[in-house]
Amino acid sequence: MNHGTETTGEAMNSSYPAWEIISSEDESHCTTPCASSHTWIAIFFEDGRLAYWECQNCRITSPAEVNGITGNFERISAWIEKPPRLVSKGSVPWVSARKWLSEDGCTIVEGAPSSITFLGLRIPQLEEAYEYRKIKNDELVEHFVPGMKRVSLHGDHYFLTRFHVRENQLLQFESSCFEDSMYEIPNAKVPEKIILLDKLKPVTGISSTQE
Repeated sequence: MNHGTETTGEAMNSSYPAWEIISSEDESHCTTPCASSHTWIAIFFEDGRLAYWECQNCRITSPAEVNGITGNFERISAWIEKPPRLVSKGSVPWVSARKWLSEDGCTIVEGAPSSITFLGLRIPQLEEAYEYRKIKNDELVEHFVPGMKRVSLHGDHYFLTRFHVRENQLLQFESSCFEDSMYEIPNAKVPEKIILLDKLKPVTGISSTQE
């Protein structure tokens, strides 16, 4: 998989984020001060949006001030002993620099990563996901953000929406997920795929994501 060119400056010292299996024992370790490089773990909201990054070792956060961040954070089911977590290593968390041009003259800008798990269970056949902004003449035309919709007020059935640019297409993925009442453990189905934008052209010097 070709992830493209990373950002310049401090972020160049950060590794491309990867989903890794981390046990609760691993996360409970430490308060060891980090010298210059951190092991950043992404903390997501329940709907899949990135809330902040936290260093696994020294527990500093990015952004530094997280007390004002509000919302329901992603839960992990007790059935999932070793949930995958998004990890980036470096002085600061990795930041995407990928952009594409659409046929209608807009720029598609990749933003923060999104969660690809449901209660700690990985969504099948979804390797990564991000937020995207569609911009024209410096104005926001459309913002593609992850979401989670509960089918009924007290039910355990949800639909998760995620976005990802693969090759020259902006794709929307929708996965049907259940908590535990029907399957006893969390269940996530292979997401349906919808093409939102086609024939995208990577901006010069920045490669598109390819499988």
